[in-house]
Amino acid sequence: MVVREVAVGFRRLGIDPGECFVDCNIPVIQEVLRSDSDPRLKESIEAMCRYSLADNMWYRKICQESLSEKYGFGRVNMIKFIDLLVLGDDNVWVVEVKPKLNYEALGQVLVYKDLLGEDHPELGELKTAIIVCEESDPIIEKTCEKHGIKIIHL
Repeated sequence: MVVREVAVGFRRLGIDPGECFVDCNIPVIQEVLRSDSDPRLKESIEAMCRYSLADNMWYRKICQESLSEKYGFGRVNMIKFIDLLVLGDDNVWVVEVKPKLNYEALGQVLVYKDLLGEDHPELGELKTAIIVCEESDPIIEKTCEKHGIKIIHL
């Protein structure tokens, strides 16, 4: 299962992640899950429901305003978003997509992996992070290898 733009960083900001998750019982979500919608969309929503995740759209349209009133806009504006979260049977992959492998991509997967583990310990040990890129950098690749981060070249 793949979920795009997963919101993370709640616990580090002193926010209970449970305050912002997809409510699977609201009619619009139930309608999508029952419909003949795009199977990838349904799979993503099912994953968000199963693992109490929030994607960027849900966060920005549903949670951000109420969390801002409670915690202040500055704090809730610091939430981070994982490009792709792939939920497999035995593993969870944090995936960052960039045109070129760079320090930013490396830093993002390391931080996102930590934040996801803190916000969602029920996902278990997060062993793998992946950076997808068109152009690589051999110096940064070595560091990725050292930290178990896989590089996928397009």
